[in-house]
Amino acid sequence: MRTQLHDPQSQTMLASCVTRLPSGGETGAYLSVDLGGSTARVAFVQLHGHNKHTVRYRAAYPVDDATKCLSGRGFFLWLARKVRLAVDHAVAQGWVAADYPDLVTGLSWSFPFQQKAINRGAICAMGKGYGVTDEIMGWDLAEALERAGREAGVRVIVKAIVNDTTASLVARAYNDPTTRMSLILGTGINACAMYALDMLAPGKLEGLTLEPDAFFSLVNTESSMVGAGIIPTTCWDDEIDRCNERPGYQPLEQKVSGRYIGELARLIMHELVGAGLLCGGVMPQHLDTAYGFKASVMSDMEEHATNGRLDLAREVFLRANPLDASELTDQDVRTIVSIITAVSTRAAALTAATLVALATLLPEEKTDAAAECTIAYDGTVIEKYPNFRRRCQDYLDALGLPRGRKLTLKPANDSSLLGPAITAAMYAHKDDE
Repeated sequence: MRTQLHDPQSQTMLASCVTRLPSGGETGAYLSVDLGGSTARVAFVQLHGHNKHTVRYRAAYPVDDATKCLSGRGFFLWLARKVRLAVDHAVAQGWVAADYPDLVTGLSWSFPFQQKAINRGAICAMGKGYGVTDEIMGWDLAEALERAGREAGVRVIVKAIVNDTTASLVARAYNDPTTRMSLILGTGINACAMYALDMLAPGKLEGLTLEPDAFFSLVNTESSMVGAGIIPTTCWDDEIDRCNERPGYQPLEQKVSGRYIGELARLIMHELVGAGLLCGGVMPQHLDTAYGFKASVMSDMEEHATNGRLDLAREVFLRANPLDASELTDQDVRTIVSIITAVSTRAAALTAATLVALATLLPEEKTDAAAECTIAYDGTVIEKYPNFRRRCQDYLDALGLPRGRKLTLKPANDSSLLGPAITAAMYAHKDDE
């Protein structure tokens, strides 16, 4: 990872223009806009200072396939009209004057973008079905949203653009000054960390407008891509990688994320059934189909098994993967649960190991005790998978404390809305670049 910090050509360890943490004293009302893979969110966030905040309004809008394939102008106009609904509500409630000035806005963009300044970023390829990407690649995010806002009859000024990992770190840091890292673990995985600028290759800072007295940057680690040649692999890992659209691209993500852990468990079970060692050699439905066993089924089965309800774990499996009930013995259910638990436990261990490796590169704390570092977390796997966070924390303790780092996972609630608003507050008085 240190090598990737020094390599200007590496697709990991990408510096952002966020070069300080919130003080917790930021105040004011801010508009927050978040675009994710399938949902757009808009919120009004009131920062009270003293590490306190209120989300006064929030709304979420599914981004359907038709919207994803609008023209560039049409897409941003669609988004601006959702912002207009929020502003109209705020005016009606008296939170915002009818003749309001430009509303200070923070934008969370959960896709790659080339950041130039805290409020400037060029759109890169989006993926996830966004057909509009071909037209809008290279567009400046702030200019596109502000221009669409004017057309929709709403006046916004974008003061900060962040990605989801930066948003999580900033959101938690507003309440917790020991926050130095963040983790997003759901369908995919990524992490953000506060690194000293002198650790980054000069080429990684080219084109970035940073504050003159900046000492560090909140770095998007793109941790999904790390681990090649380092993390031990199994034959099932190799099979997933061979069938992937980009083999070798995301070695860590393929072992820990919600998209892949179900497939890992499926491949193991498929092999055992084929060998006559599970389900009497009778293949359950969907178990012979790629990605036919979901992480959500894993989660439900493991939760029931943890609570001593093997009968309920059995029901969950049969609903998802129908099979003549007589072919699924109690021992089969125990075997399936042991496979699931092994896959999820390894995922928790590898996640923790990655975080500890990232933490070893943090600026040294001047203290004799283990340096405290809060890791803000968000995402369905780390939040909802039973016992995952606890296991991950246990591994963080086991690996981090001997290395002088006390690493603690803490939730970053509403980070996709709070993070942009807080960052906008931090940079609200900075002149446009």
